[in-house]
Amino acid sequence: MSNNNDNNNSNSIITSVIMIPELDEFSYKEAKRLFLSYKEKGVITGGYFDDKSWSVTDEYANYGLNFDLRNIDCDTFLNTIGITKHEYINYVKTYTIFKFGELAFTTLRDFVGQLKHFIASYDFNKPRFVDDYYYNTCNQISEFFSLIKISDDSIQDSLLRALEDVQDDFRKRAPTHQRTLASFESYFKFNDILSRFWEESTDEDEKLFYFPVYLWWNLSGVLPMRPREFVLTPRNCLKKSGDSWTLTIVKDKLKGSNRKVSYKISTDYERVTYSVPDKFADLISWYLEATKKYSDNELYTLFMLIRTIESGIDVFPTTAVILPIITFVPV
Repeated sequence: MSNNNDNNNSNSIITSVIMIPELDEFSYKEAKRLFLSYKEKGVITGGYFDDKSWSVTDEYANYGLNFDLRNIDCDTFLNTIGITKHEYINYVKTYTIFKFGELAFTTLRDFVGQLKHFIASYDFNKPRFVDDYYYNTCNQISEFFSLIKISDDSIQDSLLRALEDVQDDFRKRAPTHQRTLASFESYFKFNDILSRFWEESTDEDEKLFYFPVYLWWNLSGVLPMRPREFVLTPRNCLKKSGDSWTLTIVKDKLKGSNRKVSYKISTDYERVTYSVPDKFADLISWYLEATKKYSDNELYTLFMLIRTIESGIDVFPTTAVILPIITFVPV
C-alpha cells in the first residue's frame, strides 16, 4: 500500500516539474499553442497572444491580465539582466499561460502586477532589498526569475536572495487568516433586525433584493458553504422527495485536492444534495415563484438580476448586498 502511495507522490512531483518549462523560444511557441487552446475552450475571452492584455473568465467572474510596461520604469532592471522589454513580456506571458490550470486567475493577475512593481523597485546597487509592498506571489516571482536565462549567475542569485528576504518579511507582516468574530450580542442583534425586517416588510421588491442575505443567514448555520458556492446555487435546487424536501448546492472540488483548475463551473464544482426543513423549502419556493418574471441568467443560478428602483440598473443582489456582509456571518 505504501509503495503505491510513494509512486503516486513521485508521479505528482515529476508532473509538476515537467509542466514548468525553461523560458526560451521552444516554451514561447508552446505557450502560443496553449493560448489558442484556452481561447477555443472559452477560458480566454478577449485579446490575442501578442496583445498587451488578455481577458479571461472562470464563468463566475471576468478578469484582465495586463502585461503592458508603458508606465513602468524598468529599463535599468531589464538592461542589468540583459533582456529587452519585448523579451520580458513574452517570458511573462509564457510563464502565465503555463500556470493556467494550476493557479486561480486572481493569483495570476496578482503575479503579473506584483512582478511589474518588483522590477520597477529593485535596486541592484543596494545590499538588501526592502519593500513594504504587499507581495503574496513571491513564490511565483522567484520561480519566474529562476527560469530565465541570465548570463551573469551572480545577478540571478542576488535576485533570488532578495525575493527570499521579501518572502520572509511578507510572512512576518501577513495577516492571519483567522476570522475575528464580533461579540455574540452583535449576532443576536443582527438576527433580530433581519428577522423583524422579513416579518414586517410588505414590499416584495425589497424582500427579493435582500432575500440572499436572509437565506444565507438562515441556511449557513445548517449547511456551511463558502460565499462563491452559495452564489452558485442552481436555479433548480429544490425537489420534493416523498414527504420531505431536498436542496442541491454546489461544492468546490478543488479545495484540498491536487486537481487542475479547468475554470469551468461544471468541472471545478460538484452538486451535493441535502434534506432540508420545510421552512427552507417554503422560503426558496416563494423566491422561485416571485422571480419567475425575470429572465434566467447565463449560469442558471437561483438568484436573479433585480432592477433597483433608485438606479434603474440590473444587479445581482448577491453581489450588491451579500458579499460585503458575508465576513460578518458566523459560519
